Amino acid sequence: METIEIPWYSVVDASEPISQGDILIGCPVFIPSPDYDFSDLGNLKSANFKLGIADIIIMTQACDLNLNNGGTPNVRNVVCAKIDDAKGESQSFLSSVRKNQTPAYHLLNKHIDTPVLSYQVVDFSELYTLPYSLLNAYREHQGKRLRLNSPYLELLSQRFGLFFSRIGIPDKYTIDSAELKADTKTT
Repeated sequence: METIEIPWYSVVDASEPISQGDILIGCPVFIPSPDYDFSDLGNLKSANFKLGIADIIIMTQACDLNLNNGGTPNVRNVVCAKIDDAKGESQSFLSSVRKNQTPAYHLLNKHIDTPVLSYQVVDFSELYTLPYSLLNAYREHQGKRLRLNSPYLELLSQRFGLFFSRIGIPDKYTIDSAELKADTKTT
């Protein structure tokens, strides 16, 4: 049986609205200062933010980003995950990410045509919530961008959901592996 190669990315023109799986390079992100005085929140008129620059992938579902009849999306804010170049990461780390053994990370393939993208590590533990209007304006500034294709987009979304839905329970609530092995051993 012949294997069908499915490209990881589509190249999207700057005029297309943003969607889930879009990669934005060098996007402005806002990092709030941790030094707030919370004693008088009712009178807070301004807050300090640090402006950062990050490479991101849009995680908000495409259906929420679709423009309605009024030309606005169903959400005002968009969840984005930071992506980092895989160069410089250890091979053991990249291997565990590739095998889905590290819940907080996901590996994206490289793209050798324009726009060029090296292997990227998506970090689900480093998220930004950015206004749709900011991302929509930035996409025009960036120009052509990559958009993750199906089924890779659904895999990314599933891994993101699994990262957030995982639970941790103390070992005392799990089945003892030695007892399980002894009780299920066949002779």
